[in-house]
Amino acid sequence: MWLLPLLWGCEDDALMNPEKLKVEAAITPASAFNSNTGAIDVTLSGGEAPYYYFWSNGATTEDVTGLYAGTYTLRLVYGKSGAATFTFQVGQPSQPVLN
Repeated sequence: MWLLPLLWGCEDDALMNPEKLKVEAAITPASAFNSNTGAIDVTLSGGEAPYYYFWSNGATTEDVTGLYAGTYTLRLVYGKSGAATFTFQVGQPSQPVLN
């Protein structure tokens, strides 16, 4: 009976102040000119779960593959009210020169 007031009064700094969200991305360029072999591998740390991913190409997964060269935007919604937008550039080799 004495434990209930102690549990309600307990505060944990980690729960009240979660670590700031950090995003790292490993970008794989397309392997040939105009091919869809690029990828973006996102790694998150901090922030507060749950995490929801909304990519400019329509994907809703953490990582995306099968990408052509170009700019891709990730809208990340997390925790109770967090949101952030990130932009990534997928490259490709130069266009071959025709003789």
